Amino acid sequence: MKLSEKKPSRLTEEESQNLSNELKEARYNNISEQTTAANLPQ
Repeated sequence: MKLSEKKPSRLTEEESQNLSNELKEARYNNISEQTTAANLPQ
């Protein structure tokens, strides 16, 4: 199948919602890891 035959890659509302939720989770996890590391005794 040629690329031009593909449907335009518009995200559905649900897909974009899932994506932004994943981004928020990743950001949150990253922040809490840094916080945990900062709170560890040296």
